Amino acid sequence: MGLREPPLYLLGKDATGWLSTDTRYLSNQQMEVVEVARGSLLRVDNSHNFDPYKTVSVTVSVLDIQGVKMTALLKDLVVVSKDDFQLLCNVNSLETRFRLVTANSSTSALNRRVGDLVTFTPSGSRPVRALVRYIGPVPELVGSGSLVGLQVIEQGWEGGNTDGSVGERSY
Repeated sequence: MGLREPPLYLLGKDATGWLSTDTRYLSNQQMEVVEVARGSLLRVDNSHNFDPYKTVSVTVSVLDIQGVKMTALLKDLVVVSKDDFQLLCNVNSLETRFRLVTANSSTSALNRRVGDLVTFTPSGSRPVRALVRYIGPVPELVGSGSLVGLQVIEQGWEGGNTDGSVGERSY
């Protein structure tokens, strides 16, 4: 039996965690308490001992705040698939992440696929129709995670290039 990847979750309500450093464990210093906001991405620690059917709480690493861990009740967590995790990594707003994950599955932006017709609302602009043309990594724009490439199909679109290219590379 091979090693499985640790389960990924999204925090469903605000909570507190602690700053986890080796020096604090070796001394009598009190742990530094850290606020962890709803919408934070989490990875289960010690996943080889983790059984979601028999566990009430779990210790997780908070992926949005380096070095922070917390103990969370499973009822306060939302399971996130690896593909959805890759998309959520590039969503800066924790509240937007929460809304994406908890939306009705038929209307969630996370359930879009290449070829889908979507409505895109650029910051400060009116909504426009677009086709999903690419879902995946774009190392020129982000170090990790995935992006959704859109081809805007509205007449008169002047909000930027949507031909699927970044620099010299086409996606």
